[in-house]
Amino acid sequence: MPLYFSDRGSLPRMQYVIIFVFFGRLIFIGILFGHCSSLSK
Repeated sequence: MPLYFSDRGSLPRMQYVIIFVFFGRLIFIGILFGHCSSLSK
């Protein structure tokens, strides 16, 4: 592990959860809109 992560190891992983949920929701919306647009054609 990098040295600058050693002092941040005590931080909660909420930021990773927020990033994961954000990207997951973004991909889900993208797939949903792509599916709807392909159905409307």
